[in-house]
Amino acid sequence: MELEQLEFGNVAVDVVNVACSYQWGSRWTVKVMWRHSGQEGFLQQTRSGLDEAEAHAIVVDALAGLLGLV
Repeated sequence: MELEQLEFGNVAVDVVNVACSYQWGSRWTVKVMWRHSGQEGFLQQTRSGLDEAEAHAIVVDALAGLLGLV
């Protein structure tokens, strides 16, 4: 599993895995497994009418909001 680190200001979040899967009708399901300050979690969102990069960006924003980093 490849580890990526996202930075929100001076706070870093380890992203353990990001998986984007395309579904019929321009629907993307994006799954993010993350680690931050001793916590681990899983976030999944499905959106319509997006390309893969937009779907990934939306979930990264949601992750930052979930962790209170924005």
